[in-house]
Amino acid sequence: MKKLFLVFIAFVAVISLQAQTNLKLNPEKNKIYRFRAVSDQNVSQTVNGVEQNTNVTSTTIIALKMLDATPQFMIIEVRFDTVQTKSNAMGKMVIISSANEGNMASEEASDVMSAVMNRLSKNPLF
Repeated sequence: MKKLFLVFIAFVAVISLQAQTNLKLNPEKNKIYRFRAVSDQNVSQTVNGVEQNTNVTSTTIIALKMLDATPQFMIIEVRFDTVQTKSNAMGKMVIISSANEGNMASEEASDVMSAVMNRLSKNPLF
């Protein structure tokens, strides 16, 4: 009975390992796949006896469209639909968003980054 049970466990383990190695990315041509990544970070640190808290929320939505594929590589169009980061550090709220036009000549880093993210979201990458 013990031998039968051990053989069964070994068989299940081998089958599961074999199934995992056969997984492949098989996207369809000209079909759009959207991925959403959301991240919440809370950082608390003490500097010279003063506690500082930073909260960062990031949201990124990416659209992938396969244009062509060969056995060696795939040609995929990548678009950043939405890139948004909200940061609250010591009471100062900073918002970087691809929806805002931004300003490359601004003294605020958030305006410059918003301009970069806006341009990135308008043009596809291949």
